[in-house]
Amino acid sequence: MPSYFKNVIVGMKKFPTIFFILWIFLSPNAFGQEEFPFSGRILSSDVNVRAGQSKNFEELGQLQQDETVIVVGKNFSWYKILLPPNAQSYIFAKFVEPLGDGIGMITASQLNIRARPDVQSSVLGRVNKGMLVRLLEPSEDWYRIEPVDQSFGWVFEDYIAFHSRQVPPPRVVTPPVRNVYKRKRMEQEQQARAPTPEPQIGTTPPTTPEPEFVTATGVIAGLGNQGVTENVRHQLVVDGKPAYYLKGYRKIMDGFLNYKVNIEGEILPDIQAPYPVVLVTKIRLIL
Repeated sequence: MPSYFKNVIVGMKKFPTIFFILWIFLSPNAFGQEEFPFSGRILSSDVNVRAGQSKNFEELGQLQQDETVIVVGKNFSWYKILLPPNAQSYIFAKFVEPLGDGIGMITASQLNIRARPDVQSSVLGRVNKGMLVRLLEPSEDWYRIEPVDQSFGWVFEDYIAFHSRQVPPPRVVTPPVRNVYKRKRMEQEQQARAPTPEPQIGTTPPTTPEPEFVTATGVIAGLGNQGVTENVRHQLVVDGKPAYYLKGYRKIMDGFLNYKVNIEGEILPDIQAPYPVVLVTKIRLIL
């Protein structure tokens, strides 16, 4: 055995405490690696968030002292964070279907989120088909969007300190509250305002029963392949039991699946189904 190793072994036997302390300080895993995610506190003002782990990447926005961010990883001297609400994020408008109230639905199977309205700019993350995003402003062929949890930026490590292991729940964009059949109702109102022909003498004008309106609160569930018609694909479950079948615009109704909502609508007596069928005219998410 070489004399060097003999000296080390002799030293370990004579001074075990000293060698134990040295092992703690010299071992790369002695204190454990950082665990992600965690909540970090910003230590300075006007701290830049960048699109990559270098000052050469695009600046996405700035953070102020004592703001908190969610740190999800680290590369060299840079922390990877979820983008804050004021960060720059852009998606190609061609693959977004606006739903109203500043909400859009992704129509491409996978769409890049970029740092600038330019295909040459850095990719910040990706969104998948069917996801909802909040549209902030158009920019030619692009939309600037509110950052989603699938997009990330980078901050130099000297500007972030550990704050807490508790992180907020994922950010969720919900479908807009809107009249599902607003256009149809407007047409019905126009027809109602049209003059009706005078009844012939000796005949009794037909009577039209008043529509039955309903307001109910429950959880939206799907009917799967057992839908009554093309637009009757959902049901409202109240206190754990089906109460109504729902007729509504399918894409919007799918956005409320498994959520508790309040619905307003008109019962359609002409549709035969195990439960009353409601033409949904208004739906509101209950948080």
